[in-house]
Amino acid sequence: MKKLIISISALLMGLAASAASETTIRLPVLIVNTDTEKVTPAAYMKALGLPETVILSGRTDASQVMSQLSKKIKDGRYEISAYGTIRHYLENLEVRLKLCYVGNPHQAIDIVNGLSDSFLSDQLQLNFYRASGDTHFRRTYHHSKSDELVKVGDDDYVYIQKYMKLRLKPGQIQTLTAYSDDGDDTSVDIIEHCK
Repeated sequence: MKKLIISISALLMGLAASAASETTIRLPVLIVNTDTEKVTPAAYMKALGLPETVILSGRTDASQVMSQLSKKIKDGRYEISAYGTIRHYLENLEVRLKLCYVGNPHQAIDIVNGLSDSFLSDQLQLNFYRASGDTHFRRTYHHSKSDELVKVGDDDYVYIQKYMKLRLKPGQIQTLTAYSDDGDDTSVDIIEHCK
């Protein structure tokens, strides 16, 4: 009996450790006033009864999360802010509210890519990223679990070389994204590891 209890305890501890090691992103809940188009963190609009942030994993359906949050808003003047940019979830926010991740940076990028056409723009093209410690950028493929290093001699290497000058701190992920059909509307952002 004692061995059974020890085995069950070990199994439960293993499951808890596995769940704790799952890669997630923390995303601030942003509200848009439909009259003024002003975007405000839900953290500053307590009357709406929304969470300040949501935690999303690779198994999370971001569109469903948005739908559930939207149903909680009873005031027709407000909506969940959607179709934004990565910068939208980083700029002008307190550290506790900024987009950040826990776990594996490469898996975090997969989760961010999955936010397209919900929290992030349907025109999101997350083209390249590198995590602290990476010596090269990686090309990303939307809705794919594969990426590849951009190496010297690749067509894109000259373009991204100027972005490699930024020294990343431990835990940071640098992203190069575009948000328009022609890819001209580019953005370079830094996603931090959650503190």
